[in-house]
Amino acid sequence: MFYVYGNSKAHKIRTLDVHHIDCKACESKRTLTLTTFIKYIHIFFIPVATEGKKSVIVCSNCGKEYDVSKQSENVKALAKVEQDQISIPLWHFTGLAILVIILIISLTYDLVENYL
Repeated sequence: MFYVYGNSKAHKIRTLDVHHIDCKACESKRTLTLTTFIKYIHIFFIPVATEGKKSVIVCSNCGKEYDVSKQSENVKALAKVEQDQISIPLWHFTGLAILVIILIISLTYDLVENYL
């Protein structure tokens, strides 16, 4: 049998300007944004489950990405608050719902067939 599965590209959920930090790469001021993503696992390009939330800081001038975990405590706290406020979209679980419905239908069909 042939299966197509894997991880998706991240689904961007929210972007927030971070004006109190300057970009270290291009030294521009007030160009950083905190972007929060949600990654999901898919089978046949149908989302099944969520992998988790991740935040990165990106400079809109030069495109440099910074890991939030290597930033100051204020930035880490801001990223944590942003991630806590975001709920996971329901469409990330559509594949799981489809699999459960197929399982219920097949079990019900087997029970009815065995009963008759």
